[in-house]
Amino acid sequence: MQNHHQAGREGVKAASAIYDVVFKYLMDDLEIAKQIISIILGTEVISLKPRTKEYSKKIQKNTENSKLSGSASISQRTSLTIARLDFSAEIRTEEGMQIVVIEIQKAHRPDEIMTFRNYIGRQFQDEQAYVIKERKNGIEYKVGLPIIGIYFLGDGLETLENTLALQIDTTCKDMHSGTYLTLKEPFVDSLTTKIYIFNLPAIRDKSLWRDELDMLLSLFDRRIRDKEEKFFLLSLNELDYAETLRPIVNRLITAFQDTQIKEKMEQENMLFNDFQTYENQIERLKNQVAKIESEKEKILHENIETGLILKQLKEQIALEKKRLAEKEATTFQEKLRREEEQRLREEEQKLREKEQKRREEEQKRREEEQRRFIEFLYSSTSKNLDLIQEITGFEQEVIQKIIQEIEAAPNNDENSDKKD
Repeated sequence: MQNHHQAGREGVKAASAIYDVVFKYLMDDLEIAKQIISIILGTEVISLKPRTKEYSKKIQKNTENSKLSGSASISQRTSLTIARLDFSAEIRTEEGMQIVVIEIQKAHRPDEIMTFRNYIGRQFQDEQAYVIKERKNGIEYKVGLPIIGIYFLGDGLETLENTLALQIDTTCKDMHSGTYLTLKEPFVDSLTTKIYIFNLPAIRDKSLWRDELDMLLSLFDRRIRDKEEKFFLLSLNELDYAETLRPIVNRLITAFQDTQIKEKMEQENMLFNDFQTYENQIERLKNQVAKIESEKEKILHENIETGLILKQLKEQIALEKKRLAEKEATTFQEKLRREEEQRLREEEQKLREKEQKRREEEQKRREEEQRRFIEFLYSSTSKNLDLIQEITGFEQEVIQKIIQEIEAAPNNDENSDKKD
């Protein structure tokens, strides 16, 4: 590849490979793709051939019908893109040259696990991923090519947030002796896959690089944006990188100067921002539900405390009645007893009235909060009663009654228009 950049220049702007369009641009150059895969596998890739022309799959997220949706504008363009590349490669191993299938996927989020599984499943079903071998007795049989999966995750892994690179090897163990077997068996290799997972949020700073793999993965960094906040970009000094990585660095620099690539980068940014907005709306609604649950618990606790106070008061009244009963020997004592009982009854009645009033006020407050919350959800979820019931846990009759009150309100212009 022809290099139009001065070697070793400080602060050269380059596109981050975190973008699907940039990643595809890198891997379209087979020499660069070979070098990238060689660094990941830790072995030389002798030859590399694309097996399919499918680079990405868009998974639509219908936020209008999904739970906890909040914005119609998001639903118009919200989708999740998973970049996928599929190669057959000849690699150098300790046993000699080996033909393998390499499945590369790059996604912003790790939660689309079924998509990753589906792609691997296709490889096992693909007739082109099999070769014919001959047994010792001369009988030919079909054997699957070993499959290597490489996954780049933009949002990272939750439980392994500080681990940058993971390698999951296929091992074969004798179940009785516990011995791991090193001999290769085509039947076993046909049913298993070796996997490499890169947790991109754990990318290390330049001062902490350990090897070429750290250098390579640093090119997927998305921690720095340009001044206009349009793009994730890299500011590179080519001499910081090993010779084997400099063609990769130069291609990223070239990508950032390409107008069409930058336009597609901006489209990916819009998609990413839509997802962030959608998730923030979900989080806000969850917090509101949690707040209501907390208030319900508080009210229940207050009611329990009030019940204990009334119980103690009744016990005190019973003791007081007993004490007064003992003083019934004289008319004066009887009078005192009657007056005291009357006073206690009046105090008890006042407490009951006060408690009744408090409960009524509390009931009105809860009903008003329910009304406001359901009114908010009613407008935010496109009047989806099932979703409102799932979020609030209220009975359907309660929700419908409140919605009827909302729609019947005189200041509800929208509902008035609909009735007209």
